Amino acid sequence: MWRDVAQAITGIPNKELLIGDPAPVNKGISLRGAILMHTYLKDHPVSTKEQFNRIRKVFEEKYPSVENEVYNPTWPAELTMGMSENYEDDWYYIERMENVETIQPRVYS
Repeated sequence: MWRDVAQAITGIPNKELLIGDPAPVNKGISLRGAILMHTYLKDHPVSTKEQFNRIRKVFEEKYPSVENEVYNPTWPAELTMGMSENYEDDWYYIERMENVETIQPRVYS
């Protein structure tokens, strides 16, 4: 699907020529660490970039990113249902916008 997106944005005629870098992209902080850092920063706002960088470094060291990490927080059913309904509502309006082309994943059967 991402090749379709990149092709639509760039206009490249042959999307098969779009090849990604094999280097790992998940460097730095883990998803869990990022969520915890976000919560920490809400309670302890910073005023300078240096403060933010120090805090980020601490969280990156304590919660490093691990290749193929799976973080699956359990969300309440009401939250999941509400997010799903909002998503479906958004798609209803997006698909009906003028001059907007939506890109859907291909379904192979």
